[in-house]
Amino acid sequence: MADHVVRNMRKMMAKRKPKTNKTNSDLTAGYYVVAFVDLLGQQGHLRSLKGLPDKSKPEEMQEFVKALKNRYGVVTGMRKSFTNFFNVFTRENTWAAKLRPDQREIYKQLASEPIQFQKFSDSAIVYLPLRTDRFKVPCSGIFGVLGASASTLIFSLAGGHPVRGGIDLGVGLEISRGEFYGSALARAHTLESKVASYPRVVVGQELVTYLTCTAHQNPIDIYSQANRDAAKICL
Repeated sequence: MADHVVRNMRKMMAKRKPKTNKTNSDLTAGYYVVAFVDLLGQQGHLRSLKGLPDKSKPEEMQEFVKALKNRYGVVTGMRKSFTNFFNVFTRENTWAAKLRPDQREIYKQLASEPIQFQKFSDSAIVYLPLRTDRFKVPCSGIFGVLGASASTLIFSLAGGHPVRGGIDLGVGLEISRGEFYGSALARAHTLESKVASYPRVVVGQELVTYLTCTAHQNPIDIYSQANRDAAKICL
């Protein structure tokens, strides 16, 4: 997909935050797939911590520390399970065996760290750029996002700490590493907060349309063929 370069963004951003040492004055907007996964019930538990315990009361201190560790542990556990599941789904790319050694080396360079994670409170945000100059087979990454989301949902239900999520495609830009902004995030968040309603992961129509179109495209090289095959698996 074509990307559009948004120029002269530094002047706009400088009004909201101090100047940095970055030398690149351009931010690139493009199409992204974003997953927004939220751990349910945590806000109520956090609101129950209304104040700090009395240090002179050991039992009160122990209960406070236990409650804090439990809440923190559940959040970090959800994030860890998501990344672990994602690594499993993306570790084995059987179609990569079709590449010649020189092609495989080029692919490794182009596919370097295409997925980014953004953490916020009791939520996890995952975003994947669809620009093929950075990642030749984006549907392989999409498969990892879908698989990790589904596995995390089942894992969280089994553990008694359910999650709810939304995944969709849209426009966005990475303001800095690990900081994403755009309609893709808004779409995913809306699916999670307004559509899902209960512990499940909802996939947006824009993403389904993209996968459908990719699955029916005529491949022009081995990369587009692999991308088409991965899109079919995602569907």
